[in-house]
Amino acid sequence: MPTNALALDWPDDPDVAKTDDAWMVGDQLLVAPLFAGEPGRRLTLPPGVWHNFWTGDAIAGNSTIDLPAATQNIPVFVMDGSVLPLAVITNSTADPASRTLKVRIFGDGHLPFSLTTHEGDSLELRWDIDTRVGTVKQRGNNPYIITKWTSVPSRSSQLVM
Repeated sequence: MPTNALALDWPDDPDVAKTDDAWMVGDQLLVAPLFAGEPGRRLTLPPGVWHNFWTGDAIAGNSTIDLPAATQNIPVFVMDGSVLPLAVITNSTADPASRTLKVRIFGDGHLPFSLTTHEGDSLELRWDIDTRVGTVKQRGNNPYIITKWTSVPSRSSQLVM
C-alpha cells in the first residue's frame, strides 16, 4: 500500500498539512508514531471522524489530541466508514496463512476495501450496514479466506467535537 504525507491528502488544511511526522497508509489509515525519547506528542487529525485502531474510540477530525508515549501500540487511526482486512503475521505474503483474513468495520462501513495485486488477483470487501453482512468479490488463483467480520463499536462518548 502506498504511503502519503498528510499534506498530499489535505493541502488546504494548514494544521494537518504542516504535520511532517505522520502519514497515510493507503487512503484509510493514519499512522502517527512517537520517536525515541519523546514523552508524547500532539496530533491534529484531518477532517472527518477517525477511530483509534486499538480501542475503536471515535474522534472528530480537525481536533488536536495529545498522545502519550507508549511502547505497546503505535498510534494508528482509521477513517470512519472503513472496511479493514487484517491478516496474521507471517514471514512472507507467499505464506498461505497471509490470505486468511479477519475484517473489522469502523463506523458504518461505507468505504469498501479493494486490492489488486500485480499478478492480477483482486479482492473487494463491502459491508451492508442494514443487514450487517459483508460481501466478498475476488478473482485469481490464490483466494482469500474471510474468517470473521467484526463491527467495531464506537464509544460516542469519546467523540470530541
